[in-house]
Amino acid sequence: MPSVTIDDGLTRSILEMAPNGIYEIDVRGTILFSNPAHHRLLGYEPGSLVGRSILDLVPEADAARLRRDLDFLRREKPKPEPYLNRSFTRDGGEIMVEVHWTYKTAADGTVTGFIAILNDVTDRIEAEALREKARRAAEEAAAARSRFLATASHDLRQPLQALSLFVSRLERRGMEPAAREIVGDIRDSVGTLSSLLDSLLDMSRFDAGMTRTTIEAVPLAPLFRGIARDFAPVAERKGLRLRLRPPPEGLAVRSDARLLQRVVGNLVSNAITYTQTGGVLLCARRRGASVRVEVWDTGLGIDPDHLDRVFHEFYQIDGAAGDQGGGLGLGLAIVDRAARALGHAVDARSRPGRGSMFAITAPGVPVRAAAPGAALLAGADGQPAGEALLTPLNAAVAVVENDPAVRRALVTLLEEWRCRVVAAAGDGHSLLRALAEARGVPDVIVADLRLPGGMDGMEAVAAVRAELGESVPALIVTGDTDPTRLRGAAGQGVPILHKPVSVPDLHAALSQIIGG
Repeated sequence: MPSVTIDDGLTRSILEMAPNGIYEIDVRGTILFSNPAHHRLLGYEPGSLVGRSILDLVPEADAARLRRDLDFLRREKPKPEPYLNRSFTRDGGEIMVEVHWTYKTAADGTVTGFIAILNDVTDRIEAEALREKARRAAEEAAAARSRFLATASHDLRQPLQALSLFVSRLERRGMEPAAREIVGDIRDSVGTLSSLLDSLLDMSRFDAGMTRTTIEAVPLAPLFRGIARDFAPVAERKGLRLRLRPPPEGLAVRSDARLLQRVVGNLVSNAITYTQTGGVLLCARRRGASVRVEVWDTGLGIDPDHLDRVFHEFYQIDGAAGDQGGGLGLGLAIVDRAARALGHAVDARSRPGRGSMFAITAPGVPVRAAAPGAALLAGADGQPAGEALLTPLNAAVAVVENDPAVRRALVTLLEEWRCRVVAAAGDGHSLLRALAEARGVPDVIVADLRLPGGMDGMEAVAAVRAELGESVPALIVTGDTDPTRLRGAAGQGVPILHKPVSVPDLHAALSQIIGG
């Protein structure tokens, strides 16, 4: 190993002028040389450090470690590596230094000392600590927000679920036109509130990393028809016209059918919300191997300063929605998150006073036969979902739901489907007692996820299975959006429906479980 020396006059002169602190110590830690920069760094008069021990300049705990390190380096001579160390200043302060060092050796290779160069990295370390503290604070704030959203969403979904089921019962009864119109208005209001809660749920899913995609050929024609069915009445109520430029029947994109429908629906909904006169146009254009789905509106437009920020969570342009209200400011944030999950590009342009255009671009594919994604979009052309309600399920169903109104509505609905229902008011222990009294094995367990009594819905299902000695199928119907809870349930392969659940969706899920 080559020896380094600072004994000659030229080397010493150069080191005296160096801006970095440089010192030489012997194997016991006695300082043999210390340049002016080293003295300034620690606040000492020039020359006053020579003859002192380097161990005196570090905290006591570090001194013991440094003493052991010097002995180890002298004996083993490992490759020099830079390290961070604390050092005292003359006024009692403490700084953090980065130490780069090498050996000083005799002619026979014996280690006689060490030469080190110091860099004061106190500011850098403190800045890194502040950044880490800010990062942790941001993560804690995000976690707190997610917990709040999950709890608030759950508590709001409970009465909304009961209301939805009760309205469904009213709609199936004979009523005079005026009463039917009132029930229709209630249904619309329930749908609006449900949409707001769905937005909260979508963001919780993205935060939890629970959004799974099934990429397949998704035909655009049925997707467009579904959008027209859902949003044309909304536009008409505002005095707007929703126009479609229908894509060819064979035009499709590689995407996830449900997520793409959510994205396009959010873009159309956003356009209607922020347009007061004129209309909204939905169209699709080929761009080489890709397809752009575009939504144009004649709204107020967006100032360039706001255009990038409209995709941020909870961001809204003050007053832009007029008297209609702008929702939660999550619609375009969901579009952005969903597009990233799908690997699709989203772009927008706008002219204040003229309107806006939002587009999503996806890989195009030809559809020579019925596309797999068409099945998920068939509701746009299929029979009314209400006809499914006439099909009896003829099954034994165990229900555990702690909300009395939801439980009563759910039991009534199941009985209309000719189900034999065992319902528990409260927790999983109540369900076990009710099943013991009924002396039967249910065909399916319908459970809320968040239950009182120290046992959640999944634990209640597991307890019933263990008690009966059978793997009874289960369905979780929950208003919970807590990512941890949802991951736990999904990880056990139990299907989940999120409140408020529509009657057709509930019937379809139970039919699949019972029939499977």
